[in-house]
Amino acid sequence: TSLHPTGSGLQVPHPFPPPATPSIVKPGQVRQAVYSFKRGSAAGPDGLHPSILQQIFLYSATITQKRLLEALTQLLNLLVSGKISHNFAPILAGARLIALPKQSNGVRPIAIGYVLRRLASKLCLATFQERMATHFSPLQLGVCQPAGLEAAVHSFRQVLGSTRFKNPSKPLLALQIDFTNAFNSCDRDKFYQEVVNYFPELAPWTLWCYRQPALLAYHGNTITSTAGVQQG
Repeated sequence: TSLHPTGSGLQVPHPFPPPATPSIVKPGQVRQAVYSFKRGSAAGPDGLHPSILQQIFLYSATITQKRLLEALTQLLNLLVSGKISHNFAPILAGARLIALPKQSNGVRPIAIGYVLRRLASKLCLATFQERMATHFSPLQLGVCQPAGLEAAVHSFRQVLGSTRFKNPSKPLLALQIDFTNAFNSCDRDKFYQEVVNYFPELAPWTLWCYRQPALLAYHGNTITSTAGVQQG
């Protein structure tokens, strides 16, 4: 529980400002998002594995596939629009926790959310991938930047090599830093305001997920998430 500090939640002014028109997802995008889950992707608290949806689309009758896809698309559009009752948010925006060991003898809390929530978020990110890449470039290499980490490593090696041979009298210093429990400590009001400012179409979904405390399940215990964002 120490890795999930208590926060003030999302303090959105009342009445809520009118959100921008959310992005509308289409059946083809939903099918693509379902197949984008990697093999072996874990299930959330409800036990639904992404592979189950993939198998239904792959092996069931055509009419069954069509009906499932239409129903799933309608539901996901309601979710990304923030139109599903907020009473469901603490559960659907919750997750199953796994504590991965760190080399420093600490633990990294990974949250495995419900497939429906992960699908909705995948669709939102895919819709605005180009805008996100432009917005975060060139300082950030983790979001919407294919092979971004590899590019950073190779670039740094080139800098080290060129500096060492061209001017050995001036050594180059590299500093690697990290934030303690960064995901669970960031300010929800701040990141929500950034979403409103730069990606307002995603504001309804962000508000729906983080307006209320979410329920996190860990070894039979329930932890209330009121600060930060889920890692995983």
